[in-house]
Amino acid sequence: MIISLDEALKLDPDATQDADAIREMCDGLEIMVRNLTNNNFQLIKFRIRGLKLSGNTIKASSGRLDIFKTGDTIEINGTDYNNGLYVVESVSNDAITIRGDFITETNSGAIATKVSYPADVLTGVKKLIAYDAKMRDKAGIKSETVARWSVTYYDVTAAESSEGYPVSLLGFLDKYRKLRWS
Repeated sequence: MIISLDEALKLDPDATQDADAIREMCDGLEIMVRNLTNNNFQLIKFRIRGLKLSGNTIKASSGRLDIFKTGDTIEINGTDYNNGLYVVESVSNDAITIRGDFITETNSGAIATKVSYPADVLTGVKKLIAYDAKMRDKAGIKSETVARWSVTYYDVTAAESSEGYPVSLLGFLDKYRKLRWS
């Protein structure tokens, strides 16, 4: 998860009654950041190989498990059924426990790599969550006049927005964009 659930709940206090919705929003923002930048933010020195996936545990034939900590995001690649992002729940001497469940498989070519986002990306995502919380009730208002009081929000055209956010809020991603090779 790009930011913890507790941090997201602090930024959007109205979402406290629906923790699953805020978790989905954080997961969606993480996927959006990765897709817009074409950057997986992997730390390739923090990698284990030869994975055995069963239930919610990962066992590895090579690599150090002690480099992973509770709350880390890991990306699993090279499997038949379980490629994706997972959050580490706990680490023991011989296994990593993740949030969720795997389809049981043993794959010698599979790898798990730690994912780490730079501080400015985390700050930018927090600003996006705060923007969502602030603008939730204001979406769609172009002009509103009551007596001598008037409210007008700027137009958000395709040139001024991306992924439902003003382009100015997504500027923090520019330096992390990588070319996409087909």
